[in-house]
Amino acid sequence: MNYIFKIITFLTITLLLSGCYSFRGTNLPPEVKTISVDVFSDEAGGPARLSNFFTEKVKNYYQQNSRLSLVKNNGDLRVDGKITSYTLTPEAQSGNNTAALNRLTITVVVNFENMKDEQANFQNQIFSQFDLFEQTKTLSQVEDELIEKISDRIILDLFNKTVASW
Repeated sequence: MNYIFKIITFLTITLLLSGCYSFRGTNLPPEVKTISVDVFSDEAGGPARLSNFFTEKVKNYYQQNSRLSLVKNNGDLRVDGKITSYTLTPEAQSGNNTAALNRLTITVVVNFENMKDEQANFQNQIFSQFDLFEQTKTLSQVEDELIEKISDRIILDLFNKTVASW
């Protein structure tokens, strides 16, 4: 009976603690309160809306996943960059010498400035992600979904590099 009580107590404490812990978080000192995000220019020739879409996703992610307030200029943290590559390449060959899968890759070069801690700054950091789609579909059929997924991964990498606590 004592053994069962210990197991139940251990499981209860574990469940309570796991509910309190989150992998979302930042290691921002209290004096860092604002972030400014400049428009990410599209130098890769991607879809016309890519620059605006990516910039807004960056802004939203920082607002939703940190306590930072978004300001137009001169934030305690500053992020800017450019989309340097938007490429479609065949990934896997099928039996008749055609691509069974295609790969869409997006590459972004980012500059980050922390006005409160210059050692955290970086210039021209490359973030690149890709996703695959079947050759039976055209890029225009899957492009919006792929851009969403790839952008999410790049932004997560950027967030982790700049302010994440783990």
